Amino acid sequence: MIKFFRKIRQNLLLQNKTGKYFKYAIGEIVLVVIGILIALSINNWNEKKANDTKIAFIFEQIKRELLEDAITANNLNIFWERQDSLYKIAMSDSATIKMYKESPQLRSFFYFAEQNTIQTNGFELLKLNANLTEESLSPLISKMSKMYNYYTQEFEINLHEMIVTINNHTQKMAEKHDWYYKDRKSDEWLNYLVNSSEHKNNLTLYGTAIYLNLYDSRTFMKQAIDVLQSIEEMQTSKTVKKETIFSKVIGPIKVLNMKPSKENIPRSNFRRDSERYYSIFTNETGNPIQFSYLFKNGSEFRFKQNNIATKQKDELITIASGDSYILYIISDVTLKIMNMNDDCIGYHVTTKENAAIHIK
Repeated sequence: MIKFFRKIRQNLLLQNKTGKYFKYAIGEIVLVVIGILIALSINNWNEKKANDTKIAFIFEQIKRELLEDAITANNLNIFWERQDSLYKIAMSDSATIKMYKESPQLRSFFYFAEQNTIQTNGFELLKLNANLTEESLSPLISKMSKMYNYYTQEFEINLHEMIVTINNHTQKMAEKHDWYYKDRKSDEWLNYLVNSSEHKNNLTLYGTAIYLNLYDSRTFMKQAIDVLQSIEEMQTSKTVKKETIFSKVIGPIKVLNMKPSKENIPRSNFRRDSERYYSIFTNETGNPIQFSYLFKNGSEFRFKQNNIATKQKDELITIASGDSYILYIISDVTLKIMNMNDDCIGYHVTTKENAAIHIK
């Protein structure tokens, strides 16, 4: 091809067709430039495609890690709820030596410390390749950065403070009480757990740590779900419902459209000796709601913050719009759902299969 163009130029010069030669030369230069631009465009396109593929791979890794972390946070929510319930029982005036003697969980709950974990490998890769991301991803990356930075430090601080509290508590007992080496069901142990102000003071510190861990687990899980939703919307260019992401974290969601109801109350098959739990109750209603158990005999027991059924009206669990709450609800229990005026808006019977309720 090059020889062909050279021959044309030589013929034009031999025929003294200088004007045509210059026009031809310009045309040849234009063709060369166009060829270079096309080659650069193809190269840039290939490079962009490779970069997009790399970023897409990184976001897939972030999704996997963040989903695993959200599931861990959900499981720890349940753990901290249980710890909080045991703490409130231990701190109450109604706690007795008999209760401690019959409950190994109550005797030993304040020796446990668990940690939320955040996997940051995917996000660290994203930061290293930030120059390859599109400008439109800046708000999402900024939101992710705040979440990772805050909770990575927060979870480490929470674990450290809880371990220090537990160690100080056990060290004080070991130094001050010669019965510390005995079985934890001994009279000295049980009397200390029930009546010692020193023990209650130490428990107060542990209770604060429980609250912080529970709060951080809940808020992290919500933010993780929010980020996962944003990533999927970015990847699919479609609106993704939050409950779709939520179900990946806590399992299948039973969706109910509640209607006001005061008649045909379902009969509950509540069994006090059952050990099957119903993990989470979720809510995205337009208004706050409250709820209660219905027992076989038709009696009703409202939920309080410590998850102990009561007829009292104070400290009732109230779920605001868009919020969620973890409950220990066994299977085959009828839940009565009420608005803030105590009007019944519907019922739900729990099952082993449904890990959550989403009320619209």
